[in-house]
Amino acid sequence: MAFLPDGSRAFIPSESDGVVHVIDARTLIERKSVALPERSRPMAVVTSHDGKKLYVSTGRAGTVCVLDTTSETVVNTIKVGTRPWGLGLSPDGKHLFSANGPSNDISLIELSTEKEIKRIKAGDGPWGIEIVSSADNAVAGR
Repeated sequence: MAFLPDGSRAFIPSESDGVVHVIDARTLIERKSVALPERSRPMAVVTSHDGKKLYVSTGRAGTVCVLDTTSETVVNTIKVGTRPWGLGLSPDGKHLFSANGPSNDISLIELSTEKEIKRIKAGDGPWGIEIVSSADNAVAGR
């Protein structure tokens, strides 16, 4: 689950239904279910630092969907490695990392262009991303 920075809305991925549920966090009422592209099995969600976009890993579809949080619609789909699961946003908000389990790598996505710019080998079956904000801004895959 991910929240907008102001806490007003929550976004919950539903792997079995291929949708993201948008919840009014104050009333706990569902505002909308956003259908994702065919074959999507949403796994993880993360919001941009400014709350304008939501990023959703789609599992079997092999993509990261980009949702506009104002219109609550899919505005882009980014091809990444095989079966992306966990997502992590860089501390500066410029990059998104996607853990791609079966392809044993991490996709590095440049958010200004919304394109994958690199794949980093990560061992067997990475399923999550942990961003550690420190002097060296280390990034660790799990």
